[in-house]
Amino acid sequence: MARDSTPNLTECLLGAGSSVTGTVRGQGVVRIEGEFEGSVQARDAVILAKSAKVKAEISAKDVFIAGEFSGIIEAAGTVRIAGGAVVAAEIQAKALDLAAGASFDGHFRRTAA
Repeated sequence: MARDSTPNLTECLLGAGSSVTGTVRGQGVVRIEGEFEGSVQARDAVILAKSAKVKAEISAKDVFIAGEFSGIIEAAGTVRIAGGAVVAAEIQAKALDLAAGASFDGHFRRTAA
């Protein structure tokens, strides 16, 4: 059976309660709900759930953060930080979307459109 090439499918899930150190690579969406330290590379998106505690270098098209994150983000598209999220990062992306109640400490550098 041929692999479904539909975008936005969660290809990798690190569930709540998990604790992982290393490198994660995915063609679709990588979703982290637990603790992670290392490197994350996704062709589509990286989603850090409200329960996530992540210290990493992230490279993806889009990044959505609802939990805790510290590190470096390189996004080809948008980085969205939800209300209640706590982020300390160096971010390079086309756009940064900070929701009311989000905490962001770091630097943002906009890439060319």
